[in-house]
Amino acid sequence: MINLIYSDSSGKIFEDPEHLMMGGSGFNYIIPSRRELIKLPPISKLFFIPGSLAIGLNKKTKEIEALSKSHYAVSAFLPPGYLRTLLPAVELKKPKRYLPLWAYTAVGIKKDKFYTCAVKIDKYENWDPGN
Repeated sequence: MINLIYSDSSGKIFEDPEHLMMGGSGFNYIIPSRRELIKLPPISKLFFIPGSLAIGLNKKTKEIEALSKSHYAVSAFLPPGYLRTLLPAVELKKPKRYLPLWAYTAVGIKKDKFYTCAVKIDKYENWDPGN
């Protein structure tokens, strides 16, 4: 299973071994299926979502929980050619707050490798700034 990650206010990312990663689908929080999890593509960016709380599934209680106020949700920004399948599972402290325009994507960690919820939809890589 993929563990939840969160960030402090300086942007440093931490693994939370007590909670599983969840994703947002509509108004629901769900555990990503194995089929929709891929290793984070090489030129992806990770960033925290300002004014948010990370949401995860407590491994012991099986309850969906928001982490403490100092544990911000983390999102992946994928390169062109990928379609996100789940949003990050977050609770916004101020629900009417506008967020920067990014393609927020759910992301977690397993054995020091980041995983995200996406499908590669473009086989060509000439759009990749790394090429």
